[in-house]
Amino acid sequence: MRTRGAVLLQHVNGYHSRFHGWLSRFNGVASKYLPNYLGWRHGLDGRRWSAPADCLIAALRGNCALS
Repeated sequence: MRTRGAVLLQHVNGYHSRFHGWLSRFNGVASKYLPNYLGWRHGLDGRRWSAPADCLIAALRGNCALS
């Protein structure tokens, strides 16, 4: 098992695989919007929201901050 700092490469590869699979439903995105999709996925992975609609509601209220 290879590590670089405190991050296991297997974890990074696993996250990339999950993110890529999730992102494929959008039929590709512009690279300038990748931070937005990463933030959305971060909220869903951390169970900050139970559904994408909850993220939209939080964004409209202005409290969609990520920790």
